[in-house]
Amino acid sequence: MRTTAEQLTDVLDHWQTGTGPLYVQLANAIVSLAESGSLDHGTRMPSERALADHLHLSRNTVTAAYQRLRDAGWLEVRPGAAPTLGVSSRGVLGLSPQERFAQILTGQVQPLVAFNTASPPPAPIVKTALEDMASFLGGSPVQGNGYAALGDRDLVLAVTEHLRARGVDAKPEEVVITAGSQQAIWLAVTMLASAQRPVALESVTYPGVFDAVHAAGSRPLALPMGPAGLDAAASIKLLRAARPDVAYVTTFHNPTGTALADDDARILLEAAAALGTTVIDDRTIGELSLDGVDRTPFAAFGTGASVITIGGMSKLFWGGLRVGWLHTNATLAEQLRHRRAAMDLGSPLLFQRVAARLLTEHFDETKGGASRRYVSHSMPWTTPSRSTASIGNTRGRSAGPRCGCGFPMAGRQGLPRGPRRRGRRSRRVRPSRCCPVPEPTTSGCRSTCRPRRCG
Repeated sequence: MRTTAEQLTDVLDHWQTGTGPLYVQLANAIVSLAESGSLDHGTRMPSERALADHLHLSRNTVTAAYQRLRDAGWLEVRPGAAPTLGVSSRGVLGLSPQERFAQILTGQVQPLVAFNTASPPPAPIVKTALEDMASFLGGSPVQGNGYAALGDRDLVLAVTEHLRARGVDAKPEEVVITAGSQQAIWLAVTMLASAQRPVALESVTYPGVFDAVHAAGSRPLALPMGPAGLDAAASIKLLRAARPDVAYVTTFHNPTGTALADDDARILLEAAAALGTTVIDDRTIGELSLDGVDRTPFAAFGTGASVITIGGMSKLFWGGLRVGWLHTNATLAEQLRHRRAAMDLGSPLLFQRVAARLLTEHFDETKGGASRRYVSHSMPWTTPSRSTASIGNTRGRSAGPRCGCGFPMAGRQGLPRGPRRRGRRSRRVRPSRCCPVPEPTTSGCRSTCRPRRCG
C-alpha cells in the first residue's frame, strides 16, 4: 500500500501541536498514526521532497524526521525503493486477537490498583441481590426453560425506559440485549464495517474495539484529539476525506475522561449523516460523571444520523453481571438480535432479571452512592464525634472533636471563623482550631489554626 504526500498531509492535520523541534513533532505524529493503525505496517511512505512540499517545510526537516523514525525502527529504507513503515509499526498486530484484549484482563485477583481497566467492585445492592435472589426478584427466579436468547422482556423494557429518560425516542423493538457492552461493540462493528473503508476512532481509545475492527477486515482511522477532547472540526475534515463506514466515539474519552460538547457532537453527527457514516455512541462509562451533568446521547439530537447507542451494567453495578445493550433502528436491531442469538443463546436469564430490577428501581440511588463514595476519597470529611453544628440553626458550636479539623485552611478559604460577641458565639459555624495529628494537612492547618489540648 502506498501513501501519497497528499494523503499523509490530510491525516497529519494539526500535527504541529506538540513541543520540541518540528522534525520531532513530525516524527511523533507519524508514530501516532502507525500505533493507531491509520498507517499499516509495510506502507510505502512519500519521498522526503514530496512530503516537504505538501507540508510547506524544508526538506532538511523531513529528512531529520525520517532519520529519527529509522533510528527508532519505525522506517525502513532500501536503495532505490520508497521508505516503508518498519517492524516497530506492527503495534497490536504483532499479537493474536486473543492476546491483544486479554492482556489487560490479567491479574484481577491481585491487590493492585488496575490502571488498565475501569472495573469497580460490585455495588452494595448487587451483593444484596445475588445473596438472596428470590427475595430480590419477589419470587422464585427459576422459571421457564431458562433461555432468553432475544433478551428478557423486562430487561428490554427497562433499557427502553432508561434511554427514553435521557431523551432517546427508544422503542422495545429497537433494543438488543448483549453479554456486556464489549459484545455490543463487536456486533455493531462486524455488522457494519467493511474491508473497503476504515473505522474512525478517537486516536487513543478503548482497546476492546480494535479486535472488532480487525475481525471485520477493516482498519482503524485515528480521529484527532485536542486538549478538550475530540477535535470535532478536524475530525469532520478527516471523515469527509476517508468516508468511513463507522465512527466509534465514547461519551467520556477513554482514558482522559474528556467529554464532547453538545454543539460539537451535533455538527459531527450532521457531517456523519451527510456521509452515510454510522456513529457508535459508546455510553458504557457515561454514568460515571461526578459533576452531576448527564451528557446528551447522540441519538437524542435528531440530526438524522444513523446512531447505535451502547450501554451496560458493568461500570455502575458490576462487570460480573455481563449484561449490556445496544439501541438502533428496528431493522438493524432485528438483524443484530438474531446474529447475537446465534453466538451463545443469550446472557444468563437470572442475571438479566436482576439487571432489569437494578436498572428500574436502584439506578439513581446506586449512582448517588457511588458518587459519594468516590468523592469522599478525594475530599474526605470526618463526621463530628463530640459536637454538631447546623448551618441553619441559631446555635453554632465548634464542629469537631478535640483533635480533628473538619475545615483545614478555614481562614484562608473564606469560611467564617465565628467571632465571639459579648461572651456568646455568633450564629455561624465555627470550625475547630486544633490541628489534626498526624495528617498530611498539618502544615496547611498550622497557618490558620492554633494547636491546643492535643494530648
